[in-house]
Amino acid sequence: VNVLSAWLKAEPSPPNSARILLASAYYQIEQYKPVVSQVNTAIRNEKKRIPEDWYRLLLAAHIELKQYKSASAVAEKLIVLRPDEDLYWSQLASLYAQQNKQTSALAVQVLAQHLKQDDPKVIVRIADLYRYLAIPYKSATLLQSAIDNGPLKSTKRNLTRLADSWLAARERPKAAVILKRLAKLDDSGK
Repeated sequence: VNVLSAWLKAEPSPPNSARILLASAYYQIEQYKPVVSQVNTAIRNEKKRIPEDWYRLLLAAHIELKQYKSASAVAEKLIVLRPDEDLYWSQLASLYAQQNKQTSALAVQVLAQHLKQDDPKVIVRIADLYRYLAIPYKSATLLQSAIDNGPLKSTKRNLTRLADSWLAARERPKAAVILKRLAKLDDSGK
């Protein structure tokens, strides 16, 4: 860090790759503010396409600094670069949740689900967000559809989640059907 910092100060036009190397070194020694500064400078100076790794490093530094609003902006850029990367969608939803923007978190999860409709983890996260936001009927219909059509297995945990959603939606007959199925899987009496 010391040698590279001194070199950058002496060099009239340092390459952006040197700034990223310095930012990586700062990240390794857990000094996150200089990471943000160096990466942002490199991004501003870059004439070509910004490498994905630069944004990932910047995102990690913002998260470490608990700068969730700035991290959200970086995650959005990463999604534009790589809309097929599930991790970026999950990170953006989590960042919105950290900022108490549950509706935005749900919107991101729903959009991600439309892009990847067969991922059980995404389906469960969206269903849980629907329930958290007091929309249990949507939670129940999403879970029911996923269980009936295959992406989500009829495990004890998933059926419990579905029954709870139907009960919260005050759909007692539908909940009773699921509870009967669940009773066959669970002999504990709960």
